[in-house]
Amino acid sequence: MQSATIRRLAAAAIVAAAIAVSSCHQYSEDTIAPAPQRIDLVVRNDGFLDANVYVALPNGQRGARLGTVTGFSSARLSIRPSDLHGGNVLVLRVHGIGSRGDWLSQAVILQPPDYAELALMSDASGDYRFSNLYPRVRRTASVPLP
Repeated sequence: MQSATIRRLAAAAIVAAAIAVSSCHQYSEDTIAPAPQRIDLVVRNDGFLDANVYVALPNGQRGARLGTVTGFSSARLSIRPSDLHGGNVLVLRVHGIGSRGDWLSQAVILQPPDYAELALMSDASGDYRFSNLYPRVRRTASVPLP
């Protein structure tokens, strides 16, 4: 009778320990938040004017300001994945400082490991109609096939 009671207590202790370990494991996973990913945007400004770069909202208006790229220079900006439209679509709005209007880029689809490249080309009046936004695939080291 004593051995049956000891076995029951031992089994109950094992079950209690398993529940405690599994509940602690779930708790630790929930508290570790993944690091927020950023999507790189490489901007090459081949024009004279400095350019402010914005994420465009779904209605085409200016959204979050990503940064300023001075004339005849390049810069690396970053985009939050939450700034992408549904389906990972990116649209940018560019304002040349000193120009009258903004330029709205074409829509491109980006996946977070990839990045985007913006080539800004303006004429003498600051019109960016010859500019382009490109999605770029990030190269990774290839594994030799067996």
